This record gives sequence, structure tokens and C-alpha cells, in this order.
Amino acid sequence: MKRTFLFIAIIALCVSSAFSQTSMQEVVYLKNGSIIKGIVIEQVPNEYVKVQTRDGSIFVYNANEVEKITKEPISKTSYYNEGYERKGFIGLSIGPSFPIGDYSELPIGLNLSLIDFGYLFHKNFGVAGKWFGTAHAEDGISFGLGGILIGPLGSTPITETINLEGKLLGGAGAFVASYDGDSESSDAYFAYDIGIGLRFNTKEKVSVLVNADLIGAEDYKTVNLSVGIAYRLK
Repeated sequence: MKRTFLFIAIIALCVSSAFSQTSMQEVVYLKNGSIIKGIVIEQVPNEYVKVQTRDGSIFVYNANEVEKITKEPISKTSYYNEGYERKGFIGLSIGPSFPIGDYSELPIGLNLSLIDFGYLFHKNFGVAGKWFGTAHAEDGISFGLGGILIGPLGSTPITETINLEGKLLGGAGAFVASYDGDSESSDAYFAYDIGIGLRFNTKEKVSVLVNADLIGAEDYKTVNLSVGIAYRLK
């Protein structure tokens, strides 16, 4: 349990760091009235400043062209007007899997989602899906649950670049056990996933995923914590 709290604390620290980094931007005001927003990637006093905008473009200005450089919050209006609103994501995620309930005495395992998907049909509602697997090992026995799930997705922005999301998924799952290398697969079960997470839209086409999920089938239940990376879909 202590390891669970430690992992959650690490995620919270990463969330706090990402929040502070993604909600601000550098703004270069030029003497001709132009305003350039992005990241100052290089600056030589009294010579020049180099700025990278959100679309990856790089601009260089002589020091005598620059009136001032400030750091300002990213406004939601400018963020969306610059074309960074994307409706979906697809990626993968990985992290520890903590058995609970009848399986609580079993060792902590690993969870892996080879497909972690979401798409918003409305700014707050859409569909989510995943192709996942969990794995645990003890005394020559390994076991886990795998499956494909789909269901509704709820999403709300808490900053211009961070979404708080929840999902309720269901679908086909199979519990697989291996005894000294001899595998046996159980019959298919109905599997479910009740999850909550944060999606950090760190770049125009990239998101970082931080999730906490309750996944189960029959008597098998686990709490899965994961981090991942995803490509943002239009």
C-alpha cells in the first residue's frame, strides 16, 4: 500500500509540474507592433532572440527590434484560434496493477494498454476504448486479464492544455493463467473499466496521459495506475 501512495505522490508531482509549464507562454513584443507567442529557445543579450511558436516555426529577431519579452498565461481564445483544438487521441499507456478484493494478497503486477483511445463528438462527451492486459507472477505461476473495451467518455478542460476525463467501459475479457510455462485460458468474461484521468496536451499533436482505472471481470479486480503518450486526432 505504501508503494501505491508513493506512486500516486509521484503522479501528483508530475501533474503539478505540467500544470505550471503548460499554462504559461513567452510573449515577444516587437517595436513595429507585432506580437510573437511561443518559447524563447535562445537569447543573446544585445544581439538577438530566437522564438519557437506552437506550430514549430522558429523566428529570429535582432535585439534592437524587440521592445520587451514577458511570460503570460495562455488564453483559451488564442489557444483554440491558433488551431490546437483536436477532438481525439490514440496512444499507449503502462503502469502498476494492484489486485484488490479476493485477489488483494497477490503480488503487484503490470498493466499495459496497447491501444488507449478517445474521441469527442461534443466538447464534453465522446467515446473511449482500449485494448489492454494485466499480468502478475508468483511462485512459478503467472496470470492476468486481457480484453477489448469500449464505452462513453466524459471530458472537461481544467486549463487550456489539460483535460480531466472519466470513462465507463465494457467488453470482452479473458483471464489467462500459466503454470510453469503451461498456459491455460479461461472462458471469456464480461470485463469493465471505471476510470478517471488527466490528459496533458503538451504539443499540437501529442498528449501525455495519466490514468487511474478500476478494471475487473468476475472476482478479479485491480486498480491500475498508468502513464502514457498519445497522438492527437483531428
